[in-house]
Amino acid sequence: MTKNHCTEFLSTQETKPIELPLDGTRVELLRLRIPKYLYGRQTKLDGFFQSNFFVVGLENTEQSSLSYKYEVAYQVMVESTEANYTPASPLLLDTVSGVQQPAEFNVEHNTNPNFTVSVPCAAGDLVLMASVVETQGGVAGAFVNSRSMNALLLN
Repeated sequence: MTKNHCTEFLSTQETKPIELPLDGTRVELLRLRIPKYLYGRQTKLDGFFQSNFFVVGLENTEQSSLSYKYEVAYQVMVESTEANYTPASPLLLDTVSGVQQPAEFNVEHNTNPNFTVSVPCAAGDLVLMASVVETQGGVAGAFVNSRSMNALLLN
């Protein structure tokens, strides 16, 4: 007798911009709803998001350049039915640093963190959370545009 292995594929994506406050407030970027009949399955989750931020212009200043740093922390969490969050991944960091040359306008920069997470026994929605950890220089206006998560649930 052979065991029937049934795999399920779930995905979600969003392109509506969401602000990432520069004060470190944690924000829910994306939620992948797991139907209750699939609870308890081993899950492989792949995803990404695009984090954008502005570096303010250096108009009318004696500085020839401005160094900047932008660091965002993100983590996949499992939300149980009791609205409790359990980490499904370690806290991950993505850092962008550079030097802004003089400009009469704000310059937009971005970073595209990717992640792969294995959840041994998914028993709730998978939630991608993020926060700005550190900014230096003229960093302003952090936000996330596109984000996506794909899950493969195994028996």
